[in-house]
Amino acid sequence: MVKCLNLFEVNPIMKLVSVKLFFVIAILLFKTSFIFSQENEIAMPYLKGDMYGYGNSKGEIVIEPKYDYVLLFENGYAMVRLDNKWGLIKQNGQVLFEPIAKQISPFDSNGLAEVIVENKSGVINTKGDWVVPREYTMVDIKFNFIAVTNSQNQAALLDLSGKKIVDFKYNNFRFPESSFNSSHLIITELDQQFGLIEMERNGKFKEHITPQYQSLRFLSDSLFEAKKNDKSGLVNSKGDIIAPFDYTDFKKEGQYIIAEQEIAYEVRMKLIEQEVSMAPRWNAEIEKEYDDKNKIVYYLMTREEKDQLESRGIDFNDRNEIRILYSLISEQGQIIIPAQFGEISLNKHFIQVRTDDGVTIFNKNGKQASLLLFEQVDEIKEGLILVKVRAEENGSEVLLDSADDGNEMIDHYNQFKFGFMDSTAGMILPLNYNGAFAFNRNRAPVRLGDKWALINKKGELLTDYKYDQLYYAGENRYAFRLGKRWGLLDLNGGEIIPAKYFEYKYASHETDQFGGYSGLVFENGKAKTSKQLPGFGWASTTLIDTNGVQLFPFKYMTIEEQVGGLFKVSLRNHDHDGDSYGLIDQDGNVIVPVYQNNIWWLENEEVFVVSKYAFKNNYSYYDRNGQKIDSPYKDIEREGLREYKRLSSGYYSAKYRQYTVYFTPDGIPLFEE
Repeated sequence: MVKCLNLFEVNPIMKLVSVKLFFVIAILLFKTSFIFSQENEIAMPYLKGDMYGYGNSKGEIVIEPKYDYVLLFENGYAMVRLDNKWGLIKQNGQVLFEPIAKQISPFDSNGLAEVIVENKSGVINTKGDWVVPREYTMVDIKFNFIAVTNSQNQAALLDLSGKKIVDFKYNNFRFPESSFNSSHLIITELDQQFGLIEMERNGKFKEHITPQYQSLRFLSDSLFEAKKNDKSGLVNSKGDIIAPFDYTDFKKEGQYIIAEQEIAYEVRMKLIEQEVSMAPRWNAEIEKEYDDKNKIVYYLMTREEKDQLESRGIDFNDRNEIRILYSLISEQGQIIIPAQFGEISLNKHFIQVRTDDGVTIFNKNGKQASLLLFEQVDEIKEGLILVKVRAEENGSEVLLDSADDGNEMIDHYNQFKFGFMDSTAGMILPLNYNGAFAFNRNRAPVRLGDKWALINKKGELLTDYKYDQLYYAGENRYAFRLGKRWGLLDLNGGEIIPAKYFEYKYASHETDQFGGYSGLVFENGKAKTSKQLPGFGWASTTLIDTNGVQLFPFKYMTIEEQVGGLFKVSLRNHDHDGDSYGLIDQDGNVIVPVYQNNIWWLENEEVFVVSKYAFKNNYSYYDRNGQKIDSPYKDIEREGLREYKRLSSGYYSAKYRQYTVYFTPDGIPLFEE
């Protein structure tokens, strides 16, 4: 067996040195640990009288209250104010920057902060050293650059160490938004003219566009809208003109640019022999007919209308009309769709454009996919697009929509037909319906005459045409109306419950989600329904489940599901203006009586807060299970405080007169009244 050598036994001097060294290391470790714990312990604002300092978790003052106002520490630094001037301190109380600044920004990710002292700006680092001296009228830290402007309105560009990389040649710099990846491209301004510079790999900037445009705006990482002679065009980052200066505006949409163009038309009158409308058109907007080829717009009117207009002093001679048309341009400047449409919008699978006669569809390559002109084209949903066309004028009236004026349903008639097509504009279900809504769960409501039915994607009927209204209600249910009452269907058209419930007073559906209005809307497996009870001045509300089972009696004005299977309910309070609130459980048992001024959920505490009286700190608290609990603020509640909050750090805050005061997690006050 090999015996390990003990140096202490061999050399007593070494033993003494080692012991001393051990104690030195131990002391250093203790000091380092103490300093580390001091530096990393959360210090919160401490109010003494009307002056702020900072306190620790034991309630002890660690930074003497001597400031007018202080902010919370962030990344080890805090902004403090004294005599209306700002400074910076470290968490150990060391003053990093004396309170002499008019304004200080928080340190950014590079550890730099903009500082303004006596209307002169500079930049400091986390050591308190001036990276950029305080001698400029303005500084701006963006990306990896610092832009500075001197008193002669000349701007230079510095790197993050303060080294000048673009001399005082321009008046201003404009950086791209953070959503762009082109931080190496910077717009320059000189004498109200704009150009572009780019940082190359050697760290030097090259001017690609000399300041020459009225404006220059980022559209993408390498594409810009430029304005010249009050007209807009497209240029790339090298200064090449991609689209001529013939436009008024550009909007980037994905890989395309929608271009706006003003077209001037000569105005002429075009008399017609007889009225085509019963309403006097001259009393509103005169019906117009455009001649795009010859840039002429004709106002159509009868001779009688013409005489009436001229008697009112309206003269059509030497007048122009400006019309806005839109085109679609690729990022490379290729015109995909020419400027001949009043509106262009991009969907995921196709492009739709609007003319004076209707809407048509183009594919992504700019090829017209449908020769039909639609009145309306919806977004693609479940693979199909709902479309509407104006029916042929054959004198027949077609039911279009319904609206409720309170008690009676008023039918509105118009000449429209509905159908469904795919993204290639191929008609899947022909334009045979008088009304329709988008597909949900591979089902869609359609109408013939004045009755609705449910169909599948093959166009097969799942129900007869017998419903007055039919809408998707969410959670695999369709709601139907017969007369004034609503029932439920499953996805196969089977009747779950007959029409027995009244619509919820405030029921509605998001059009893009469900297709329209519904009297029953399911959320979390429950839908609201309302009923007017005799002798009550309000409609009572309850909930039903997806099987149509009524969950509560018609008793409350409103009912809102909360967490933990509890429900907030309200009743009209006749003793004062407004409503009274309470809580019930899922069995309808009263947890909190319905005479509270308000009830709200306090997320940080995971409790309900119940306020019995308005404008008073008279609160009760309940947990998720509806059990009454002690106040989460019981250790800090006191007269004169309000608006208690528990912070993510575990500390508490409250309002005290005009101040914000704090408590430690153990409830020790960090203020002295």
